[in-house]
Amino acid sequence: MSSAGPDCDLVIVVPYRNRRRYLDIFVKRVPRYVESQGIDNFRICVAEQAPGDTFNLALSRNVGALYAIHAFRPKYLIFQDVDVIPIRGVDYRPEPTNLTWFLSAGSSKVRTDDFITVNGYNPAFLGWGSEDSEFGLRLISFGRPVAEWKRRPASADAMILSLEHPAMSREAAASLSQSYWGGPPTPQFITHNDPEFGVPLDHQYDKRVDFHNEERRRKNLRLYEAAWQLPLGLRRNYFASTGLNLVMLDRLLDVREDGRISHVAYDPRRVLERNPLSITEFNERLAG
Repeated sequence: MSSAGPDCDLVIVVPYRNRRRYLDIFVKRVPRYVESQGIDNFRICVAEQAPGDTFNLALSRNVGALYAIHAFRPKYLIFQDVDVIPIRGVDYRPEPTNLTWFLSAGSSKVRTDDFITVNGYNPAFLGWGSEDSEFGLRLISFGRPVAEWKRRPASADAMILSLEHPAMSREAAASLSQSYWGGPPTPQFITHNDPEFGVPLDHQYDKRVDFHNEERRRKNLRLYEAAWQLPLGLRRNYFASTGLNLVMLDRLLDVREDGRISHVAYDPRRVLERNPLSITEFNERLAG
């Protein structure tokens, strides 16, 4: 794929499948919010996984990011879930330090050069769980600056609309926020029924269908723990072999451009050069 596109300050990468109402809300509200912070040169890249396999959040982030890097050469990337919408106190402007726990537990704000250095996310993590912890470990292992957004004092002033959580009062949402973020003080979630900032939702997507799976989460956790236990040199080698480098952009199903929005569709079985290695497979190759 050509990399002759224009330079861009920021690309917001949105992993996506099956939640059209959420996406409609996202593309209506988020660009206005980003523009209100004086950021004009940005794009949103929606990476949509085809139906069938378990949703692979890590791979979706890699596909969207790699497309954005080739097409727009952004200075930094924000990985943001489609069901979280900033209301106030969330800074989309660049920073010298990469941030994890940005807007939600698994999302991040990352300098593009650092994202490439650590080889992106690990697509061996299926569904949801621990892929974000391993990404943070990648940044640390390669000596890239990293901090948790949730621990920054400014984040305590943030308000975020969650389309995932059920309807509740602001008081109940405040209690949920403290549990989620580990505060207080913490960023404040509000829900879709909020009288000031809420949105009408006919129904909410059930992530248990193809995203939340307890057995898969346990496997993901074991994979993260195994990576953490590797000696630093071997850990770097493993990260260098399993991540962004496995994505083949010439096998995307479809690419559509609409103003600031790029919509990239992919099938995991087509877009991956090979299946990502587990730690066991990595060690077996070393021993063989």
